[in-house]
Amino acid sequence: MTNFDKLLEQPFLKTILLENMEFENRDRKNDKNFDLLNYLNDSFFYTIHLMTLYDQLQNSIEFLSNYRYNKKDEIGRGKHLVYNVENYIIRITSVSDRMLQMINAIFNLGINEKDVKERLVLNNSKVLKTNIPEHFKNFKKILIDFTGDRNAIIHRHSYINEELFRLEKFYNPTIVEHYFMKASPEEQEKFKFIRQQTLTNFIKKTKSDFKEVNELCFERTIPIFKVLESEFSKQKSILK
Repeated sequence: MTNFDKLLEQPFLKTILLENMEFENRDRKNDKNFDLLNYLNDSFFYTIHLMTLYDQLQNSIEFLSNYRYNKKDEIGRGKHLVYNVENYIIRITSVSDRMLQMINAIFNLGINEKDVKERLVLNNSKVLKTNIPEHFKNFKKILIDFTGDRNAIIHRHSYINEELFRLEKFYNPTIVEHYFMKASPEEQEKFKFIRQQTLTNFIKKTKSDFKEVNELCFERTIPIFKVLESEFSKQKSILK
C-alpha cells in the first residue's frame, strides 16, 4: 500500500466526504443554520481541492512518458518533457498554499481566502493549541528544493537542467535536420541511440525522484489530517 492509499483511508477524508453527501441532501432553503452550512461547504471545498492537487501530482509522473510520436505534431518530445517537468515543479510547490487554505477552513479561522498566509494561519491561537505548526513545518521541508526553481519558472526563465537542455537540443527538429544533412548513416544511428538512452535514463530518474517526493508529501500529510479530524468534529459541535 502506497502512502497515497494510506492517505485516502484516513478517517478525516471519509468524514468530509460523508458530511458532503449529507450536505447535498439537506433542505438548504429552509435550513437556518447558515454558519454550519458555510462551514461544511468550505471544509469540503478546500479539502477536495488539496486532494485534487495530490491526484494531479500522481498523474504528473505518468505524463513524463505518455508522449505520442507524430510527424505532424509540432510540440516535439523535448518541449513535451520540459512542459511536464515544469508543470510538476509548479504543482508540488502549490501544495503548501492549498494546505493552509484547508487548515483555515477546518479551524474556522475566518481568514479571507486572499489573505491566507503561513504566519497568519500557524500563529492563530486555535492552531497553536495543536501540533499543526510542527507538522506543517515538517511537511514544508519537502518543498524547499523546488521553491527556487518554481520562482524562476514563474518570474524569470524556464527550468534549468543540463540533461533536460541536452534533450531539448536532441529533439529539436531544426538542429537534428541540420546535423543529419552532414552526418553519415552510421553517425545518424549512433546519434539516435545516444538520444534514446539519454531520454530513457532521464525519464527513469525523474519519475523515481518525483515519486519519492510524492510519497513523502502524502506521508507527512497524514499527521495533519489526524489533527484536522478532531478539529472538524469540534467545530461542527460548536456550530450545531
